[in-house]
Amino acid sequence: MAPVDEKVLRRALALGWTDFEDAPCASAAEACECDAIASRDAHGSAGSPVRVVDAAAALAWLTDGR
Repeated sequence: MAPVDEKVLRRALALGWTDFEDAPCASAAEACECDAIASRDAHGSAGSPVRVVDAAAALAWLTDGR
């Protein structure tokens, strides 16, 4: 969970994505310095400032200890 405030929403708008739903998630993850975002649609966040991985990759990443 990452907080979403005005700064995060302004950054999300600046990303200029056509699907705004994914932009605040990427922006909030960036603000919290997350290592990755787990998403069912990794392609929907192309150009994300934070790495986006699908659920299987996220699980493998977490269980491998990387």
